[in-house]
Amino acid sequence: MNALIESPEFKRFQEELHSPRFSPFDVLQVADVEIRHSNVLAWLLTPDGTHGIGGRFLRKFVEHLTRRHDAALFRRLTGFDDKDNVEIRREDYHDGGYADITVGFKAERVLLIIENKVVGWYPEAEDQARGYQETFVEKYRGRYDYYPGVLLTTSDSLEGKNEERKRHHSSFPLFPLSWGEVREIIRSLLKDGESGNFADGQVRDFVKRYVEVIEDRLIHAGDDPAERLLNKHPQIFEKLQDESALLDKVDEPHRATIRRWMENFEGRPRRLREEVAEYLTQKGWIDAGRIKNTGVRGDLPGWRWLVWFHMPSGEELGIREGYGWRFTFEPRNVTVTVQFGTLWGLNPKDPDPKWQRIWSFLQHTPIDRDRSARYPMEKGVIYRHNLLKGAELAGPFEESVKLLHQGLDQFFGPDGDYGRIERYFRCLAFDPQEPRPLADGETKS
Repeated sequence: MNALIESPEFKRFQEELHSPRFSPFDVLQVADVEIRHSNVLAWLLTPDGTHGIGGRFLRKFVEHLTRRHDAALFRRLTGFDDKDNVEIRREDYHDGGYADITVGFKAERVLLIIENKVVGWYPEAEDQARGYQETFVEKYRGRYDYYPGVLLTTSDSLEGKNEERKRHHSSFPLFPLSWGEVREIIRSLLKDGESGNFADGQVRDFVKRYVEVIEDRLIHAGDDPAERLLNKHPQIFEKLQDESALLDKVDEPHRATIRRWMENFEGRPRRLREEVAEYLTQKGWIDAGRIKNTGVRGDLPGWRWLVWFHMPSGEELGIREGYGWRFTFEPRNVTVTVQFGTLWGLNPKDPDPKWQRIWSFLQHTPIDRDRSARYPMEKGVIYRHNLLKGAELAGPFEESVKLLHQGLDQFFGPDGDYGRIERYFRCLAFDPQEPRPLADGETKS
């Protein structure tokens, strides 16, 4: 326990816990909420906004995007300060989706489509941004000719060029941008001595506070002191969960600090599991009678599971046991897994030839070639995907639930992974002899 209390990570957590920096965004519990950041960004982009800077932020924003990627686009956009030329829309809707922000330049016939994420870059976010570019061509046909996109994430914008990125073929560019770069644009407008920056002192103070939120929550989110402390001392955290009496041996105020540290993590897995179970049955995706809540394993304290087995059964597949779905709720992840056999999976070296045949077929005939990273194909595990992780679980509980619902909607949706896997196994279990049409004069027994 002394190793915990004397560590620099503990001291930093205690200092920030007892001497926190005031932020109205924290008081309102919106510092981690994506839509609130989109609101502020849209406000700054609006030429006649109450901020009083006209189109200066918009000009710098577009200039920053295009200076490395498409300078010709910036040269063709001239009406940044003309409120009659620039149309800013929040939650612009088309074909079942909402683009976070669209910026329409009427005279230049350009629509800038901004997809905002307050987490790091991930492939599905890029898919989403590309999808908006394609569908908005249909919505605004005749009004705009050019549809560049922006994918704004907490990752450094250069991550958008990583080999891990999917290769898309599109008529329009998609610019990667980081919140760190947005911060630098705002800072450049806050510099002393520049004329015409912000309407008054109150607006300026608000913008300064907002820059602090960007730094604390969107740039250094992974530097959260509670997370760092957990990463440094996971064994002590687990021991405290198993033996709560250990806290009685710790003096105040260290005891109160440790309690607050543990409260950051230990209650969420159980609560999120309850939310998911209710959402699954409410939507009609899974029958309530087939869901099994499972508790804590001794070697993984604090974790929770939600499991169910699905058709086709093992008998229909020709093996001893079928395949099952499992949601795993950890302090820092919510993961969905599908695997063969019992709750903990079967050994791929199982001597059963039917099992080996199916396992071999799965390896040589992928369920989804475009998302191979989600199919580990090891120790009986066919599929694994994080629905929530890291910073997405660090904010207000209600926002984590909202993000989880969005992830579940996508996962169980018409083009989601759940249906794709279910269809794959139904085809795998299909017997061409049954069902069959009845012969003349034959009756079904």
